[in-house]
Amino acid sequence: MPPSVGRLAGLQTLDVRDTAVERLPESFWRIRTLRHVFGHRLILPKRVGDLKNLQTLDTIKPDDKYGWDRNTLAKMINLRSLFIWELSKGHVKPLAAALKKLKHLVTLTIHGDDIPSCVFTSSSLRRLEIMELDGKLDMTSEPKDIKSCLPNLLLLSLEKTMVSQDFINKLAELPFLAGLTLDVGSYKDEHLAFSPGGFHSLRRLTIDLLELKKLEIHEAALPGLLDFDILDYSDDLEIEIVGESDIVDKLCGEDQNLYKKIKRTPKDGTGC
Repeated sequence: MPPSVGRLAGLQTLDVRDTAVERLPESFWRIRTLRHVFGHRLILPKRVGDLKNLQTLDTIKPDDKYGWDRNTLAKMINLRSLFIWELSKGHVKPLAAALKKLKHLVTLTIHGDDIPSCVFTSSSLRRLEIMELDGKLDMTSEPKDIKSCLPNLLLLSLEKTMVSQDFINKLAELPFLAGLTLDVGSYKDEHLAFSPGGFHSLRRLTIDLLELKKLEIHEAALPGLLDFDILDYSDDLEIEIVGESDIVDKLCGEDQNLYKKIKRTPKDGTGC
């Protein structure tokens, strides 16, 4: 990419996807009119200009040599879509500080070694609708009021996050969550339960957890579920349906092997 691109003072959109471009001239990142930048793991320098008009960054990664600090993204206050790849542990705190100022985010994707816990605890992300996380979630404690922090979240995809059952129970409080994907390494325990009273808006659930040994689904759990996929599972996976649930019909239609793993248990706890 020639340095002259930085002289395009009125530039609003740049799309270098499907190219070999990894780094843009530093002058490019000082174009104040920028609104949308699309690329494939573009290196975002530590110092950028006053990019208050920027709405889309897809996709970026930190500079290996200089990295980012709390000010790198902080002035991009009108960002709607942010896609970050190769986030190292050293960039978790700077990103967390920046996210507190990005109050207009609608879509957030983070792939990296560690994911900042503030994505589930910060009130600045109340407009977020779509979130995809791939990396260990740096949670010191479970989020206390997730429904207030993420009241508009519609779609959530987790991979390598290593969350707990308590965390899943908190996700169940999200009022408008319609799609949940628990991908490889997203869950750290061998027993996963969906209890009554949660996930009222969930329509699609995808589970890809080879290490899972028991999946427990209670009557009145997942009341609005329309599409349920278990992509990969252990040979000794046990599926326990407690009470009445039409989840069984959805599983039977998809995979006869899964049907053989189902154990029905009435509410009184007596298996059948």
